[in-house]
Amino acid sequence: MVVAAGIGIAVLAPEPPATAQICSRVAAENTTLDKLHNALAAEIDAALQGATRDDARGILSSASCLNIEGVRGGGDEVLYISMKAEAARYWDDLHGVRALAYFSNTWHAESLMSSTKTDYGFGTLEEFLFPELALATADGAALIVSTELSGRDYHGLKTGRLELRRLDDLLRPLWRSEERVLLSARTLSADIALTMEYRPEPRVSLTGRLVANYETLWQRDGDHFVPRTSRFVPSPRRSAELFLSAIQSGDAERALTWASGTAVSRAILPSTNLTPYLPPPTGVSEIEEQERVYWDAIPETMRGAQPTTGRFTWALGESQLSLARELDQWKVTGIERFQPADVGDGGLATSARLNGPAGLAVDGSGNLYVADQENQRIRMVTPDGIISTVVGTGAPGFGGDGGVATQALLHGPRAVAIDRGGNLYVADTGNGRVRKVDPSGGISTAAGGGRLPVRQARRATEASLFPIAVAVDREGSLYVLSGCGEERCDDMIVKVTPAGDLSIVAGGGSESQSNVATQVSLEPLAVAADADGNIYIAELWSSIRKVSPGGEISNVLEIDQTGFASALAIGPGGSLYVTDPRSSRVLRGRSRIEGIDDPTGIAVDSSGTVYVSDGRNGHVWRIPAGGFASVVAGVATR
Repeated sequence: MVVAAGIGIAVLAPEPPATAQICSRVAAENTTLDKLHNALAAEIDAALQGATRDDARGILSSASCLNIEGVRGGGDEVLYISMKAEAARYWDDLHGVRALAYFSNTWHAESLMSSTKTDYGFGTLEEFLFPELALATADGAALIVSTELSGRDYHGLKTGRLELRRLDDLLRPLWRSEERVLLSARTLSADIALTMEYRPEPRVSLTGRLVANYETLWQRDGDHFVPRTSRFVPSPRRSAELFLSAIQSGDAERALTWASGTAVSRAILPSTNLTPYLPPPTGVSEIEEQERVYWDAIPETMRGAQPTTGRFTWALGESQLSLARELDQWKVTGIERFQPADVGDGGLATSARLNGPAGLAVDGSGNLYVADQENQRIRMVTPDGIISTVVGTGAPGFGGDGGVATQALLHGPRAVAIDRGGNLYVADTGNGRVRKVDPSGGISTAAGGGRLPVRQARRATEASLFPIAVAVDREGSLYVLSGCGEERCDDMIVKVTPAGDLSIVAGGGSESQSNVATQVSLEPLAVAADADGNIYIAELWSSIRKVSPGGEISNVLEIDQTGFASALAIGPGGSLYVTDPRSSRVLRGRSRIEGIDDPTGIAVDSSGTVYVSDGRNGHVWRIPAGGFASVVAGVATR
């Protein structure tokens, strides 16, 4: 094994202990969600036979496909076991396997999902999809917050209820609140709980918008909880959104109602260049922004510090929006020109600041391209280690097509690819486009930005896309992985010819076992193309699939249940490289590279040198074939 800078290359590890094999054994034998769920439940019950209360967590924690949440009260305990996203084939940890209640010195289990019914829940299997166990009390009761995805128009938010159940009676329900649009819930003591939800602010008449957070303080009264007091919590984000909406509709009067005094004048509004995107404010945590503590209603002994009411700033296109708290509302206090941060351009790449580096690509001259996602840029590192920005200004937004790439705006660029002619392609994910930068530095939209669903579009720029990965083949064709956006999930791979024609090459079907690529249903995460015209697709279900030039799809690699694939690259000789951020490793056949904390992107050059981005730590690693690993971009911390 070669070890360098905390990274090693080794053969795959031996089999994990028996309890850790629950997930891989069940997944290999049970293909449908119902079968998988029931088999997991049976494995869990068998593993806990005779287990003590303290042993249960240790036994189940070795099963990597399971989430374990739990609370204790007195001598009792509740554990809620759910399938993780990769195991459940969903984007969120939604599917419950077992609710386990410990009392009378033994574990009692209740299923949260039935293969014979379509709804989910405790007991009646119709009440909720995802329970969060919030509190267990000494008298054998448990306060449970249950949430579910609703078909109602709640802008994708979860609806949910508070419930009080008996630990010592298989979680028998004692009380349930009405349905609410819950953002969060927490317990402050055995008798007091706090919920936050979205509700229309009565003082604001903007149809269909949810403009305020609504907090309720609940107090236990016997076998139920009662709401004692509630209030609207002003949100700086909502004030900013209403301000932007008024500007974009040309209503200066309405915009000024969300401004502070004369700080923002009517004269500057018509010429203000603000994008419709509202990223998180700078220098402010989500908790501060939401003011999640209902300070006034909490008993004095539990209050802690009073919430701060500071200044919030958003970078919006070429401008910067500032807000401050005025009494019971947030108001816009200024619009200033956006000043991008110094990210180290022109200097050594190892001294530069990367913020969430993701996709990588290497050109024929050895230049490395990095999708610097949170810095809203594409960076280039030359073979001698100098870094520069080749696309983007650092401001989030859309603009610049037809001009110079360094003056264009990007919004969360996630992936890059470069063809043999030197054309750079950028998955401009937040803008729903793939941008193309030609060798002279001019930028244009190569795909996306249209209004038509993929199936109806014939030209790439007619289509509405959600690009999360890109690849190019030897003929100059572009492959785009279009994933899930706000309105729908495409979950397909589309091909864009050099002439701009669009076609579907994989996904979009309804079958799971077909060998025809366009007939299968996919949950793709990454795409790559080899020199022979084959397309490789990494799926959420830990498998790598290959699509031949003739359109036949097959499985070529299965990743064990301890990980999942997030990015792909093709090396010399057609060797396939796979990043696995969950297990902090890169796979190449039966060997692996370990020690990279969060491998989010990968590229391999013609000599076999591997480049891997570490999104969490802001690095890009360079690992020569058989050599020593080193940081090639980003400030090294190890």
